[in-house]
Amino acid sequence: MNLLFNVGRIYVPQFIRRKVLREIFNATAVSFGVQVPSIDLLNADGILSKYAAFTAAKGEEAIRLGSETEVARRLYENASEIGRKARRDFGVKNMKHAMTLSKIVYGILGIEFYGTAAGEILIRRCYFSRFYSSHVCRLISAFDVGFLAGVSGSSNLRFINRITEGDPCCRAHLAIEADT
Repeated sequence: MNLLFNVGRIYVPQFIRRKVLREIFNATAVSFGVQVPSIDLLNADGILSKYAAFTAAKGEEAIRLGSETEVARRLYENASEIGRKARRDFGVKNMKHAMTLSKIVYGILGIEFYGTAAGEILIRRCYFSRFYSSHVCRLISAFDVGFLAGVSGSSNLRFINRITEGDPCCRAHLAIEADT
């Protein structure tokens, strides 16, 4: 683990938050086959708000047009690349490290993420739950599956509960390769 990783567990500066959000926004927009709307003058909170509205609208559109399977595939691929890059850059060596890095990244996204070395994930609060229908949540979750596959080296994330489906929290399990 490197110093930046350890500092990130305590505090993520505004310029890093903006950088991460811009990277995620770009990868998501590419997945939908569109350009990122103008976000240059926004702070991190403004980018997050615009990202939530953008993904909700584009997700609903993809579902309405019947293109959600293709969009989900691209979300997975693009997020997986972000996760693999983060894994390399931060020297992630095991599931515990992957979960710690995921907590930092999801914190930037306004998601209260808890993950264990055994692959159990709990999300008590999700910024996006007030923007997303359950259908959009399921579609955009392809990004989560891809990111966690890339950062952990395991590609089997299964959601058990979702806030957008009326549950009090999201619960998921990221299977360690020996678990699959």
